[in-house]
Amino acid sequence: MLENLEVETAASKNIPYTTTDEALLAAWRRFLDYDATAKREKRIHTGLRIDIILYGLISAILLTVIAFESKIPLPSGFYEGFRILLIVLPIAVAAMMTFAAQFAPSLAWVAYRVSAEIIRREIYLYRTKADAYAALTPEAAQDMLLKNIQKADEQIDTVVAPAPYLHQIIPNVAEEIVKSRITDNAEWDKGFEKLDPVNYIEWRVKPQRNWYIKKTGEDYAAQRLGRICVLIFAGLSAFFAAIRLEPLIIFTSAASVSIGLYTQLKMHGRIYGLYHTTAKQLDLALNSWAILTPSEQKDGDKINHFVTLVEETFQNEREKWKDQAAESQMAVEQALLKETKQSDFQRNIFTIPTPSLTVKETMTSPLGTSLTTEVNATPANPVERPAAGDQPTDYKNGKLPDADTSPVSEPNGRDHKSVDNSVG
Repeated sequence: MLENLEVETAASKNIPYTTTDEALLAAWRRFLDYDATAKREKRIHTGLRIDIILYGLISAILLTVIAFESKIPLPSGFYEGFRILLIVLPIAVAAMMTFAAQFAPSLAWVAYRVSAEIIRREIYLYRTKADAYAALTPEAAQDMLLKNIQKADEQIDTVVAPAPYLHQIIPNVAEEIVKSRITDNAEWDKGFEKLDPVNYIEWRVKPQRNWYIKKTGEDYAAQRLGRICVLIFAGLSAFFAAIRLEPLIIFTSAASVSIGLYTQLKMHGRIYGLYHTTAKQLDLALNSWAILTPSEQKDGDKINHFVTLVEETFQNEREKWKDQAAESQMAVEQALLKETKQSDFQRNIFTIPTPSLTVKETMTSPLGTSLTTEVNATPANPVERPAAGDQPTDYKNGKLPDADTSPVSEPNGRDHKSVDNSVG
C-alpha cells in the first residue's frame, strides 16, 4: 500500500505560499526559539555529564596505577602528582555538579524540546485545518494558534531558573526555516503552504516515519555495543581476580559503570522500541488512507480524521518519550550525585584533608519530576568507637539499649529520601 502513496503532483513542487499570516509567523518564531534553546541546553547538559563520567574513570585509572607503584618505576614526582589529581578531581566534579544544578538541570532541555514539538503539532494542524481548527473561521483559527503558543510558554515558565530562550526577531522566517531545515521535507516545504493530504503525507508523515526507522536502528546498535563492552569488562574483572591482579579490577569496574552511565545518559535501549512501534502505527494510518477511493480522499471529514490520527500518534510518542527521558535523566543524576558523594578512595589512601564543597540540586519541571539532594565532597569524619570498658550503662546491667529510631543516614549525613519520578 505504501508504494501507492509515492505521488508527486505539480502542486507538490509549485504551491504558492504566503508569509503574511501573522499567527503562523508567530508560531514558527516561537518554535525556532524553543528548538535552538533545546539543542543548546542538551549540548551543555550532556557535555557536563560526560565530563563528570570521564573524571570518575580517570580517577580509577590513577588508582590502578598507584596500586602498582612498587612494581612500575616512574620518574620522581609522578606518583605524587597522581595523588594530587585524585584530590583535585572530586572537587572539580562537585563544582561541576553545582554548576550543572543551576545552569543545566537534567530536565530543562527535555521541557524545551517538548514545547517545540507541541508548537510543531499545532502548526501542522493549523495548516491542514484539522482537529479543532477544522470548523473555525480564519480569524478564530489564528486566535486558537496563538493561545496554544501561550500554553507552550506557560509550560516553560514552570522550569526552575529557565534559560533565556527568546532570540532576536528573525526578519525572514521562511528563509530561516529552509536554511535550518526545520520542516520534515525542507526541499519543498517552506512552512507556510496550506497542506492538502498528498503534501501532508509527502512532507510530514513519510519523512517522520523514515526518521523513526533510522533512529530505531541507531539506538538498537548503540545499546548492543554498550552491552558487549560491559560484558567484556565484566569478564576481565573475573580474569584479573583469578590471577590475583585485584588492583586492575578497580579500572574494569569503573569502566563498566562509566559505560552504563553513558548508555543511560544517551537513552540507548530505551527508545528504539517506542520509535519502532510509532513507525508501525504510521504505516497502518498510511495504508488505511491508501485504500480510500479518490472521492473519499477528498472528503473533508476523512481528511480531518486522517490528519488528526497521525498527529495524535506523534503526540502519544512524544508523551512516552518524555516519560522515558525524565526517568533516564533522573537515574543518571542520582548515580552521579552518589558517585560524587562517595570519597572512599580518599579515605582509604590519603590523609590529606580536602576542602568542603557542598552540591545542592533542586529540580522541579513541568514534567512533574523533582529532586533535592545535597552532596558533600569532604570525606566523612572517622567514626569514634568507645574504648574498652566504656560501654553504655545498659550493657553493664545486662540489657540491650533501646532501638535507635532516628532517620537512617548515608555517609556525610544525607538522609535517605524517596525521589518522585512520576511524570505529569
